Amino acid sequence: MIDPKEFYTYLQKDFTAPDPILFWSQPSDVQVWNNDSWILKNSMSSMKFVDGFLSTGINLGWVVQADTTATLANKSIVTTWFSPKWVHASTDYANYICQDTWNGTGSSSAKTSVRQSPNQYITYLSNTNASGLLTKGTALDNSDQPSPTAGAFEGNFYKQDAISTTSHFCGGFQRFDDATVWFNNFQVGSIIEYSAGFVARSSTSSKTVYQNGASEALTADLTYTIVDAAMALTLGAATVASTAANMF
Repeated sequence: MIDPKEFYTYLQKDFTAPDPILFWSQPSDVQVWNNDSWILKNSMSSMKFVDGFLSTGINLGWVVQADTTATLANKSIVTTWFSPKWVHASTDYANYICQDTWNGTGSSSAKTSVRQSPNQYITYLSNTNASGLLTKGTALDNSDQPSPTAGAFEGNFYKQDAISTTSHFCGGFQRFDDATVWFNNFQVGSIIEYSAGFVARSSTSSKTVYQNGASEALTADLTYTIVDAAMALTLGAATVASTAANMF
């Protein structure tokens, strides 16, 4: 599983003024859904950083990952998303969607979008080709991303040869006080309601599920509570070497 804190560090590497993490909480790993050949997992971590003189802020690191033991053909496509309910003055989902084309070792084409929907995103995707998977619901403006003052996200594939598994992930971070007009700010103690999902297609034109790869609507939203990360790990605590650290 990609570690949210390690992936946060990766996403920060190109920023001219990055926010280094002082403390971070232990990743909260959840198995969201599975069938005989796919497992959908989610991991989240609260991360405290220096925010001006003698003050700190909180970022939420998140990863959704679809693992499969099925064989993916060249140019097959996997779309994975994270869907928190943090649209201001609404109970709608903000769907952070990552879509990648498999080339045998990784992604040959990476696309992302952010869409608002009143229902779980998976419920809109039947009989839909690859481009359509990125356009359901209504568009949310994320032109302030990627940046350290708002957030960033992206997806990719990686292989876990030791367990004969191919993984597609969508991961990113969200800053607590992002000034984007539609974003509902959070703080320590905030409870984030969310869902997650994925779907696979054999090609850009296919409208049907590939290799039995499609999650189902959850019976209830998942929740994550933003924590004061200083209480979770002490400064200088060692991180476990993660797949993300080796990937990039």
